[in-house]
Amino acid sequence: GTLGGNLCQRPRCWYYRSPLFDCLKKGGEKCFAVGGLDKYHAIIGGDKCWIVHPSDIAVALTALDAKVKIFGPAGCATMKMDDFFVGPGTDIQRENVLGEGEFVSSIEITCEEELSSSTFLKFKERQSMDFALASAAVSISLSGGKISRVGVVLGGIAPIPWRLTEIEEYMLGMTMEDLKRSDELISKVDISLRDARPMSENNTYKIDLAISYLKRALDQVFRDLC
Repeated sequence: GTLGGNLCQRPRCWYYRSPLFDCLKKGGEKCFAVGGLDKYHAIIGGDKCWIVHPSDIAVALTALDAKVKIFGPAGCATMKMDDFFVGPGTDIQRENVLGEGEFVSSIEITCEEELSSSTFLKFKERQSMDFALASAAVSISLSGGKISRVGVVLGGIAPIPWRLTEIEEYMLGMTMEDLKRSDELISKVDISLRDARPMSENNTYKIDLAISYLKRALDQVFRDLC
């Protein structure tokens, strides 16, 4: 496979993949995960379709503020990774903005700050290759001793890489020492998924799992930069 192919892979939802279910994403009338087998489905951002975006690298690249270069019949275009993915609330039958004849030609990552650190952590059921039940990517850059760029993104819980902008905005401009002593940051992390809407007790576990991995990712980057 290719990096572009990884970013553009279709959802792993078993209702979407099965020919036995005519779901909303295939032009049907309902999301069968609602009231069905939902252990691996989204807990936030689902709207009417509760798929989970399957790409790990998409989560990491979003945290790194990467840019996607697209080539197609109209020429080349470059956009932020955040703008590349499409949630079901925007277009239920698509996961990205690619049009007819377009493809991802390259990914651009820039880092001009004095000091940076990033990490990606993932929980999966099997030790071998497997899709994330929850994942967290954190990327922090320092300039003049203060945070000049920060990316905090969760995966495995939503139809798109789920950026936690409230946490990012709080951290921006602070020193690492300030953050290490910040009770408010801990509180913001603890309530970062307060808008989550698990469909049943079968996937409620994803809230605590994602927050736990986010705390571990933040701690790992903090230790690297302090």
